Amino acid sequence: MKKQALTLGTAALLSTGITASVNADTQHTVQKGDTLSELALNYNTTVDALKSLNNLSSELILVDQKLVVDKEDSEAVKYHDIQKGDTLFLIGKQYGKTVQQLKALNDLESDLIIAGEKLIVDKKESANSVVQKPVQQKVHQPAAPQVAKPAAQKEIKAEKVEEKQEIKQQAQNNAQAAEKAEQQKQQAERVAAQKAAEQKAAEQKAAEQKAAEQKATAERQAQAEARQAQQEKIAAQKAAEQKAAEKRAQAQKAQQQRAKAQQVSNGRTIRVSATHYTAGCAGCSGITATGIDVRNSIYAGGKRVIAVDPRVIPLGSTVQVTTPYGSFTAIAGDTGGAIKGNIIDILVGSKGEAYSKGRTSATVTILN
Repeated sequence: MKKQALTLGTAALLSTGITASVNADTQHTVQKGDTLSELALNYNTTVDALKSLNNLSSELILVDQKLVVDKEDSEAVKYHDIQKGDTLFLIGKQYGKTVQQLKALNDLESDLIIAGEKLIVDKKESANSVVQKPVQQKVHQPAAPQVAKPAAQKEIKAEKVEEKQEIKQQAQNNAQAAEKAEQQKQQAERVAAQKAAEQKAAEQKAAEQKAAEQKATAERQAQAEARQAQQEKIAAQKAAEQKAAEKRAQAQKAQQQRAKAQQVSNGRTIRVSATHYTAGCAGCSGITATGIDVRNSIYAGGKRVIAVDPRVIPLGSTVQVTTPYGSFTAIAGDTGGAIKGNIIDILVGSKGEAYSKGRTSATVTILN
């Protein structure tokens, strides 16, 4: 509170104070419907003060409970919860205090305050000392000039100086806070950029490694396929060579057998059983086992065509066939599933002829 000093004319009242200690606490008996908020309002105090006076951990109170609502021998302390943007000058204006008074109440060495903390804005002296009615005496003093106005002006000037200092300090605090925030922002951006670069580098490295692994896998697979193809080619070549060799061996063996049979059979006459067939028989293609086309003629090079058992008459040999119906030169140019041993099958021009001649005996002389 502001104090003003006045020198009063030629007379002043001198007060002599006599104090007495009072220790009685004011109590309230809780009634139905009472709350700490209403009691604090009724007794000009706060909920926190009531909870502190009565050691309460919550705002729960019971009917008929005795509550201390005013402790005469204690100090009444009033607090302000510091909010963002608060300054000592603005808080002082709100509670009728100067910046210096607030600093003195809170033992502050500077004007710096922190949001979220509590600030003492009023501390009343203990009421244990009760000032009784002063005894007034008249004292005659010489007249003195009034000094109230200069003192008030001085205090106003001090407040303005404090206000300017508070504004300056707050501006400095704001600038420092802004600078710190900007530094933190730049640091966070640098950290984020570094992390992003590291992440990008890691992803690129992982992608390159994956691509290299895929390339190596593809190369190994291609090499394996090439080896497999080469092995298959070599195996196929060997199989073909082996098959050709077997075929040549078989042909050579057949040729040797024919040559041997011909050497044995040339000029030899054997008795056989003769049957007759046509080129158009069921299952016949019209092409003989030696490749003679008999679909249009029963002759090959002027010789009749007969089917023989190659084990008896060499295939491809020229023979002289003598039958009951005549003798003719023929070529052993065909084979047959039923022609086994001393049996020949003589090619004729029609089924009727084959049926009419049927099976007969004959002789075959191997000419060459």
